[in-house]
Amino acid sequence: MENLESRYDLQRDIYALVLYEYLKNLFGPKEALQKIGGVYYFFLRGMIYGESSGIYSDFFGVWKESNLSVKLF
Repeated sequence: MENLESRYDLQRDIYALVLYEYLKNLFGPKEALQKIGGVYYFFLRGMIYGESSGIYSDFFGVWKESNLSVKLF
């Protein structure tokens, strides 16, 4: 699967970290985490008209402060 081979999960995590840091500066750490409930990823090259392919979601509770701040290091 191209999504896993290309490490799009890492790209998703980087964007989540940046979004978390931005929201943390605006609202504080607790409220920032409440605003990140999960992600939808639209894999445009994998989308086919009339089908649900190419759309992925992740709502499995990995959006914790410890995961967002340490995951990349």
